Amino acid sequence: MFQYHKLISFSIGLLFLAVLQTFSVPTPVFRFLIAAFLLYILAVAWYNKKYLEAIGKYSFWGIVRPAMLATSGLGIFFFLPSEGLRNMFLLISVGTVSAFELFLGNFSENFLISEILIVAFGLFLTFSGLDFYFPGMGQGSLPLQPLYAAGIFAAVYLLSRSLYEYTPLSPPLKSLSAVVMGLFCSQLFWAVGFLPLHYTVSAFLLLNFLYLSLMLHYYHIYNTLNFKKIYFHLGLFAACIVLVLLTTPWRVI
Repeated sequence: MFQYHKLISFSIGLLFLAVLQTFSVPTPVFRFLIAAFLLYILAVAWYNKKYLEAIGKYSFWGIVRPAMLATSGLGIFFFLPSEGLRNMFLLISVGTVSAFELFLGNFSENFLISEILIVAFGLFLTFSGLDFYFPGMGQGSLPLQPLYAAGIFAAVYLLSRSLYEYTPLSPPLKSLSAVVMGLFCSQLFWAVGFLPLHYTVSAFLLLNFLYLSLMLHYYHIYNTLNFKKIYFHLGLFAACIVLVLLTTPWRVI
């Protein structure tokens, strides 16, 4: 079966499109959509486990990333404002899901960080959007931001831990580093929530912070961190922040 991995990878991308398109058009039927999506996640996770075992590269964290990629895609899909954008996103997602599935056994630095940043942006956008449109629940307006911050923590922990799995850190340090990353990002999410920013801007700010933190720590792990790299990534971080803030649609509190 695994000699057809390329074909299966493309089929997994098409299946992602089919699940979302079938149960979301013209309007989402959540009780069917969530059930079908969970079945899709479980089926893909089972195949990925068997494939990684067959090539001798199995790790639990190797099957976490594809599941989170699909979850982040689901979140982005529901926050797109028009049917045309959603259809365009689904077409792009076929290529994205298929490509990352095809190179599932590739654990190079560039590949892992690229996948993690794409997944992180989708999840940051989802939680920031939820906080923007649904800040409270019920007549007493019970604040939901702590719940969203916990979601940010869990997402960043899982993504960071899946990156650290392929580094020479000891298992306790891998988990500790991922916890620290999760705490930093959840605290930033909490702080940004008090600013009059559109949720897309909040997501970009979180993404930039995660990128800077991951890159500097990654260089530190391999003892290649120097002032030149620090200056470069800080400059890139600052430029992205300024560009985002200058082009952001502001909202009135």
